[in-house]
Amino acid sequence: MTLTEDLVLTQAILTRYILAICMVLGIIGSLFDLIIFCQKKFRSNSCSVYFIATSIFNLLVILCGIIPALLTSYQNYDIALYSSTFCKARAYIIHVLLMMSRSSVALACIDRFALCSRNAHIRRLNQYNIAILLVIIVCILWLILPIHVLIYIDIQMPGRRCGGSGTYLIVYSIYAAIVTLIPLFIMIIFSFLAIQNLRLSYIRIHPNIVYTNENINRPIRMQKRDIQLMTIVISEVVIYFISTVWFPIYTIYLTITSNISKTTNRLAIEGFIRYLALQFLIFINSCSIFYIHLLASKPFRQECVNSQYDIYKKPKTLSEMSSREKQNKPSDSSQQQDNRFNRQDSQKSAIGQQDRSSEENFDIIKYLHNNRDELMERYGYGKSSKRRCPRYYFINKKKSILIILQGDITRTKVDAIVNAANEHMTGGGGVDGIIHRAAGSELYTACVAHKKITQGVRLPTGRSRILLSYNMSSTTHYIINTAGPVYDRYRKEECAKELFSCYQTSLALANLYDLESIGFTAISCGIFGYPANQGADVALRTVDQEAGIVPVVVFVLWDDDIYDAWVRKAEELEFTSFDIENIKTKNPLTSSNDNDQIETKKNLNKNDDQPRSPTTFNPPVRDFSTHDKTPEDNTKSLLDRLPSVPSDTSDTQKTADMEEDDNSSNEKHPLHNQQTQDMASVTQEEEKSTTKDHSEQKSVEETMDQHHNKQIKTNDDPSQLTVSKKTNNSHAEVAKNETAKDN
Repeated sequence: MTLTEDLVLTQAILTRYILAICMVLGIIGSLFDLIIFCQKKFRSNSCSVYFIATSIFNLLVILCGIIPALLTSYQNYDIALYSSTFCKARAYIIHVLLMMSRSSVALACIDRFALCSRNAHIRRLNQYNIAILLVIIVCILWLILPIHVLIYIDIQMPGRRCGGSGTYLIVYSIYAAIVTLIPLFIMIIFSFLAIQNLRLSYIRIHPNIVYTNENINRPIRMQKRDIQLMTIVISEVVIYFISTVWFPIYTIYLTITSNISKTTNRLAIEGFIRYLALQFLIFINSCSIFYIHLLASKPFRQECVNSQYDIYKKPKTLSEMSSREKQNKPSDSSQQQDNRFNRQDSQKSAIGQQDRSSEENFDIIKYLHNNRDELMERYGYGKSSKRRCPRYYFINKKKSILIILQGDITRTKVDAIVNAANEHMTGGGGVDGIIHRAAGSELYTACVAHKKITQGVRLPTGRSRILLSYNMSSTTHYIINTAGPVYDRYRKEECAKELFSCYQTSLALANLYDLESIGFTAISCGIFGYPANQGADVALRTVDQEAGIVPVVVFVLWDDDIYDAWVRKAEELEFTSFDIENIKTKNPLTSSNDNDQIETKKNLNKNDDQPRSPTTFNPPVRDFSTHDKTPEDNTKSLLDRLPSVPSDTSDTQKTADMEEDDNSSNEKHPLHNQQTQDMASVTQEEEKSTTKDHSEQKSVEETMDQHHNKQIKTNDDPSQLTVSKKTNNSHAEVAKNETAKDN
C-alpha cells in the first residue's frame, strides 16, 4: 500500500470508530453538564450560565459536525463536494458554533477573575443578569461576523474541495488565526490573573505565621475548592490549546504554499493534517469538556453521583425518612459537643438575658451621668453636625448606649473586642491580622489549641469563642473571636443569618461574663466582601435587639464609607441620638423637670481600669482608714488629722494601702518630725501632771467622734468633700488650741 492509501485508511478508521465513540460520549457528557449546571443551586450562578451555554454549543457542534462526517465516511459520499449550498451552510454553522463555545469558555475565565478581584467595579461583572446578556451578545456577534463565509466559501476546482481561493484564502487564513488565538490568549491571561488573585486573597485571610514546631517551612496552600476550580479552568485551556492551535497554523501554511507545485504524497499528507486540524481534534475538544470537569474536580464527581441517584432513586417512605434523619443526628451532636464551652453557655445566657435585663432596674441616665467624663475620654466627642466624629445613640429600649466612631480597635478601651476571625482561628489579613499582632503569639497559641471540628475548621461560621487579650490587657480584657460569612450574592439570606449569629453569640458571651462594654468592627465587610449597607443593617438591628445588659456597645470602623453606612443606617432605624457634651443640661430621654432633679456626679473611679459589673453602677467609696481605728493616744489621733501633714492617697485605695502610704509620707515629711517631737514633750508633761481636767479630754473625744460620723457621710456624698475638709481643719484647730491651753 502506498502512503496515500495508508493515510486514507487511517482517516477512515479515526472517523468511523474513534469519532463515533466520541460522539456518543460527547452527547452523554453534554447532557450531564446541562443536568448538573441547571440545578437550582447552580442555576443562578453566573459561571454556570457560561458552562450551560458551552454545553449547548458543544452539543450542536457534535450533531452538526460529527454526524455528517460519519455519514460521509460510511457512504463514501460527501454532499458538500457536490452542493454549493450545503458547503456554505456547513462551513458557516460549524464555524459559528465553535466560536460561540470558545467565547463562552473565555467568558467563564473572565468571570472567575472578576469573582476574586479586589476591585469592586470588576466584581460587578460576576452577576447572573450580566452573564446572560454577554452570552446573548456573543451569539449575535458570531452570527454576524462570519457572514463572509456564506459569500466566499464554495466548491473549488480542480480537486473538488469545499473552501476559499485566491485573495480570500489569504484573508481567511489571517482571520482564522486571529479568531482562534484571541480566545486562547484571553483564557490564559485571565486564568493566570484569577490564580494570582486567589493567592493574594488567601494570603490576606491566612498570612504567614511563625511556627515554633517542625512544620515551620511548610508552604501555604490554597483552599481545595479554589484549587479544584482553577484545575478545571486550566484543564479546559490546555485542551483547547492542544486541539485548536493547529488549525490557524495549517491555514497559514496552506496560504503560503498555495502557489507551489506539490507531489501526490505531499497532498495526501496535507489532506490528513487538514482532517486532524479542522475536524478530528476540534470535535474531540467539543466532546471532552464534561470529562475534563469529571477528572479535575472531586465535588463535580460527587454532584454527578448525586444527580444519578436523584434520577434513579425510589420514593422514600415515611419510616425510611425518619431512620435517615436519626442517622444524621449523631454527626450534628458531635459538632455541637466540640463547641460546648462557648456555644452552650452563650445560648443559656441568651435565653435568660431578657429576664435579667428586666430584673435589673438599670438607669441609663444615672450610668451616663456617672461615666460621662470617662466615655468622652475613651471614645471622644464632637458636635453632631461634624462628619465622622463619634456618634452616640440610645438602643436596646433605651437601656444601652451605641457609639459609632472611626479608629483603631486595638487602641480602643473596652472590656472585650470582637475579632472578625476566620474558621481556622490562625489570624489573617485586615483587622484579624492587626489584632493577632497586637495580642502577641499567645493569642495564636490559644487559638490553635482548640480542637478542629472538621478539616481545618476550629470555629464554624456564625459562632464565637472568648479568649483572654494577652498583650492587649492595657486596653481590653477579652478577645471574642467570631467567624463571619464570606459574602455570596446568591446566598444573601444565609449570609445574613450567619452574620446575625456572629453578633448575637458575641453579645451573649458579653452578657454571660457581665461585661460593661464591647467593641465591634464591621464583620465580613472587608476582604470577605459583605456590602457595607447590608452589613450595617444586620449589625445595628442585632445589637439593638440582643444587647441585653451590656451598657456600652462600640463600633470601631476603619473606613470612611463603612462609617458613613453605619451612621446612615442608625438614622434610618431612628435611634435616639444625643450630644454627650451637653448631657448635663439636655436629657433626650426625660423631661426638663426631671433633668433639674438629676444631680450630676463626678466619676470617682476615673483611674480605675478594672472591669466593673454594669449592675453595680459605681457604688460610693468609703474611707475606713480612720473609722476602723480606735486610737489609744489622743495626741497621735490629733496629729494624724493635722492639715499640715499631706496625704497622697486616693479615695479609691484600700485601707491597708492608705495606711502604708500615710506612714511613708509622714516619715519623709520634715514638718512631721518637728511636730512629733513637740507633741512627745507635751505627752511627757501630761504624764507628770496629776491635776489634769478629765472633763476637757472627754469633750475632745466627743468632738472627734462627731467628726468621724461626718467624715463617713461625706465619703458617701462626693459633693460634700470640700465641706468635710473645712470641718476637719476647724476641728483640728480647736483641738490644737485646747492642747495649748493645757500646756
